[in-house]
Amino acid sequence: MYSSLIHQIGVEEKREIQGPLGSTVEWVLIAELWGGFAEVSLEGRAQFQQIGHSSVSGKLIFRGPLGFDLKMAEHRFVYKGEYYEAVEPPGNPDTLNRFVSIVVKKLPQQP
Repeated sequence: MYSSLIHQIGVEEKREIQGPLGSTVEWVLIAELWGGFAEVSLEGRAQFQQIGHSSVSGKLIFRGPLGFDLKMAEHRFVYKGEYYEAVEPPGNPDTLNRFVSIVVKKLPQQP
């Protein structure tokens, strides 16, 4: 799995823009990282549901470290035209900091 980190995954950051009619939210691309996506099995989904994450879609895996501080409420990921948000802080699956994994859920399609 870790040898197939061949996809460009976008990282977007939420920015609030003040305008004459109030504030609007804009998502700005801040990074494109090489990574991969691993779907969570039914057994894995059941385990995540037990700890309160009912809509986990999978894990994004990146070569680590990320190069920025991930703020879960202010960042989202774009993979193959779909949007995802982190449901847990980043993990280090190999303890050597070679990889970073982030458990994500799929967001509704954006306009």
